[in-house]
Amino acid sequence: MQKSKKIMPSLKAKIAKAYEFPIECAGDIPVVEIKGRFEAYVTGCSKIKEYTSDKISFTAEKYCVEISGEDLVMSDFNAGCVCISGIISSVNIE
Repeated sequence: MQKSKKIMPSLKAKIAKAYEFPIECAGDIPVVEIKGRFEAYVTGCSKIKEYTSDKISFTAEKYCVEISGEDLVMSDFNAGCVCISGIISSVNIE
């Protein structure tokens, strides 16, 4: 049986929570904003792992973000932010 990984919040995330800042202010977690089924914005990206028309995956700090769908296109990768358009069927963060 495989044990699931328990991801502990970083010190920055704990501080952000203590001062009631949004958790994304900690800067060590990816933030995914999905607009309908056709567009997604992800911040905190550091490295592209896979880029095909049906799957785009990249690392974001200690996480792996994977977006699956059809006709996916990455239109921007600038300063850790990426814009993905196409028909999005799923988003997975591990």
